Amino acid sequence: MPQRIKNLSARNLFLALGIFYTILVTVAFLLPATNVPGISLPYFDKVVHIVVHWILLLIWLRHTMLTDQNHISNKIIVVVLVMCFLYGCSIEVLQHWFTNSRKFDVFDIVANGIGSVLGLITFRLFRK
Repeated sequence: MPQRIKNLSARNLFLALGIFYTILVTVAFLLPATNVPGISLPYFDKVVHIVVHWILLLIWLRHTMLTDQNHISNKIIVVVLVMCFLYGCSIEVLQHWFTNSRKFDVFDIVANGIGSVLGLITFRLFRK
């Protein structure tokens, strides 16, 4: 019984963390670009997209794994991966339609996908 309580607490922690992080990312990516600190490194924004989606996938995979007593099927992993990728695509579409200072960028979507795949690789490496 104590192990179930521990898993429940960890699951709730990762659920709260996942919700908070997703909201934070959504707000950050939809803020006007004038409010974003400018860093003039080449491709820095793509690195940000990769890191953000890497972390996003890890958080949601960990929560999902804790939901089923530390087990997660490959099918569910693919579902979480696709959902995180579609979330990134949705943010790009929202930037195009609802902000004046940001635009849809297919390379941001590629970076989101790379981040999600790196998150999956990291999850697989540390799950063993």
